[in-house]
Amino acid sequence: MSLGHHLHTAFDADVVVLDVLSLTSETLDMHLGAQARRIAGGEISPRSIRLRLMLPDVTGIRLAFPRSVGDPDDDRPRKRHRDMVVSHARSLRDSLLGLQRRDLVDEVSVGIRKVPLTPTLKMYLLNGEQLLEGYYTLDEWTPAPAEGAGGTIVDSIGLGAELFPYSRRDQAFKVEAAQRFFDSYWEQLGGEMELGGTL
Repeated sequence: MSLGHHLHTAFDADVVVLDVLSLTSETLDMHLGAQARRIAGGEISPRSIRLRLMLPDVTGIRLAFPRSVGDPDDDRPRKRHRDMVVSHARSLRDSLLGLQRRDLVDEVSVGIRKVPLTPTLKMYLLNGEQLLEGYYTLDEWTPAPAEGAGGTIVDSIGLGAELFPYSRRDQAFKVEAAQRFFDSYWEQLGGEMELGGTL
């Protein structure tokens, strides 16, 4: 099942807690809008929403991917990735905080931190009860010229990647281990990500 399905269930709760490790947060950004529309339409009314999002440090380190096939020193694929990361993170922040500003949700907390690594998988911990994991498979492909990547690149296929679900009810050890992993990286490696833009 897609991330959208699992988010739909998670947002039925009174208290929504999302801990996410991602390469770009593109998939989360795409599906979270549907939940914001459910809230705005009165279909659901969570009392609080907390998002902790970890993303790669796109300015402080040289990520393993994306990279140019022909010239590993070509910075254009990395710039394209940086722009994507910042754009989706801003969108998520503004969408969620906007729910509180419009008095649709009493309490909203959004934390976005950068970590000095290239994620090889995406991880979603939903309400402390469910873990979703998906692997970033690498491939060579050529983005449209307007995207500014400069030609063929090695990049991950993350959007639409298969997600493997684990529930606390059936796989408590796995879910709890993933939560400890997330918390440790958040506290020990995570630094605040400067996004700029308007709230």
